[in-house]
Amino acid sequence: MKNFFLKKEGKKSNASPPGGPNGGLSLEELQNSNNLLLEQLSKVSQDLANARMDKQEAEQSNTILLAKEKDLQKQVTSLEAQVKKISQSFAFEEAQKLNDKARELNEALTAETDKGKALEAKLTTVEDRLATLEKSEAQSTEEKAKLRARIGEQLEELRTKVMKMCT
Repeated sequence: MKNFFLKKEGKKSNASPPGGPNGGLSLEELQNSNNLLLEQLSKVSQDLANARMDKQEAEQSNTILLAKEKDLQKQVTSLEAQVKKISQSFAFEEAQKLNDKARELNEALTAETDKGKALEAKLTTVEDRLATLEKSEAQSTEEKAKLRARIGEQLEELRTKVMKMCT
């Protein structure tokens, strides 16, 4: 064991530290002090080794966590894509339903329009027939009037003949 009191500004000195060459300590006390320092050094070395192991474990854990984070990020991205696809699919299905409903309404409207056109054609036919019947009635009334006038004339002629015959 070297005496650290002997070095002073890079030069060896023959002077002893206060209390004698051993600093006033017995050999046994120096031995105990040395043993304590060795124990402390051993503990510090063990603590350092433990700290290095803890650091290594932490780095491994960090690496594992980073890998898990990347995996989870991939899963999140995949789920987001699935949600988007489902949303688009849902929107497409809703649009398809609305399109089907619009088609049904359009078909119903077309059917109603066709019914309206058929009724309009029927009405036109009925109006034409009514006009024909009114014309026929007017002609019939006119012919009745002519016939009555003729019958009246013929009756008058007959009366005149009968009166002539009677005279």
